[in-house]
Formats: sequence, C-alpha cells, structure tokens
Amino acid sequence: MTFNPFSEFSSGAAASTAFSVLSLILAIVATVLAFVFFVPEKRREKLNAFGKFIHDTCNFKYLIVEKLLQALYIFATAFVILNGFFMLFQTTYGHWLGGYGLLTMIIGPIVIRLVYELLMMMVLLVKNVI
Repeated sequence: MTFNPFSEFSSGAAASTAFSVLSLILAIVATVLAFVFFVPEKRREKLNAFGKFIHDTCNFKYLIVEKLLQALYIFATAFVILNGFFMLFQTTYGHWLGGYGLLTMIIGPIVIRLVYELLMMMVLLVKNVI
C-alpha cells in the first residue's frame, strides 16, 4: 500500500462538492417556499410577527442598509474622536501629536458627517422612489 498525501484533500473536495450541490437544492426549495408562503401580499394578514418580518424583508418594506449606515456613522465618529483624544498624549520621534489630535477631533467628525450624508441621500432617494 502506497502513501498518497492528497487522498485526504480529494475526499474533502468530494464532500465539499456534495455539500455545495445540497446547498443549491435547499436554496431553490427555500426560494419556492418563500414565494408561496411569505412574499404574496394576500398572505401577510395571516402571518405571525416573525412571518410579517420575513414578508417585509423579502418585499423590501424597509432598508437594512439605512440602519447599518447609521450604526457605522456613530462608530466612525466615536472612533475618530477617541483616536484624536489619545493623540493628545502621544509623541512620535520627540514630536507631540496633540495638534494633529485636535485637528482630528474637529475636522474628522465633519468629514465623516459629510460622507454619510451623501450616502444617506442616495438611500433616501431610493427609499422615496420605492
């Protein structure tokens, strides 16, 4: 019996292919079931709270990207302000970074706000068109 170092990889590849095919078949079944039970507007009244959530998600009644952008805006602003604050106490090669920290704490949130307002304008445009 000879040793084949690739035998484990070939069996793993076969299992991976089998799981991919199974995933494809189950995704097709889930899509058909969603279109039958959740997507039609006439079915919404008969659904429970979770079913209504799935219905609204599949029919794009609300946009997830809007809440995601709001969370990212808060995170980015807090990060820039805290990073600027910590720069007040840092030195690099004998040079104090406090001036850069103050600029970061003042200009950073303004730039972040402008970028996120532009992104939100696109989201609100899509939302109003829908």
